[in-house]
Amino acid sequence: SNPIISLESGVENSNVIQGSKTLFWSARGAEVGGMILHRICFYASAADVQETDPSYIESWVKYHSALPGNDYFMIQNKSFDYIVAKGYFDFALIKNYIKVSGGYDKQFIGDGLNSCFISDFSASSPFVRINTRFGNVNYENLYMELTAQENNIGSMQTTMPQNGANYLPVHKYASIQYLKVNLSSKLNIGLFGSVIYNRSSGQEIRYLNPVIFLAQMEQSLNSHDKKNLGIDFKLLAFNHLQF
Repeated sequence: SNPIISLESGVENSNVIQGSKTLFWSARGAEVGGMILHRICFYASAADVQETDPSYIESWVKYHSALPGNDYFMIQNKSFDYIVAKGYFDFALIKNYIKVSGGYDKQFIGDGLNSCFISDFSASSPFVRINTRFGNVNYENLYMELTAQENNIGSMQTTMPQNGANYLPVHKYASIQYLKVNLSSKLNIGLFGSVIYNRSSGQEIRYLNPVIFLAQMEQSLNSHDKKNLGIDFKLLAFNHLQF
């Protein structure tokens, strides 16, 4: 276990604010992690965060009623106040071949700082991730439960309750598969497929199918669910360039 203590500060000078503005980011919390029987790893952390952002981020927050990378937040004295909490476990179902992970955290699939498939720009969410590795082939199944940010009353899809109680926003679900093959030490190719959908009754059983592209090609549901297909590659050239 470790304490979490962080502080960053800076200054913004721009014509937008017609002067200078002090920026800061601070966090205080704790984290704990460990391993059980050399097969189960676990990690959990929580931190209270306050931040004052540049003007372009404040404009984005005002327009979208959301804070990048987070879910619920408060505005106090022109700064954003929120809690960051995450926790997950990794279980070696078959050592060196199949690993199962689950918990509440952000996800990332692909290469680079930001992925076109799924980036860590959104908030943390409940997930189950199955990673299967055999030789030069790596196959991932990712299932998530998502919640849209709905601070704007005009966009709410549920009826606001009386007496000021919190409402339960509509949940969405994601079923994602990613197949990555290392063709050589300098070239790999990946295939990606995802389905994002919302159901009042919960998960759609058909979309839990672990076979890549099968859910994306399934038309028997006659639905308007968002389906994506993708391909990517990474090539190392001359030991200095990465495409």
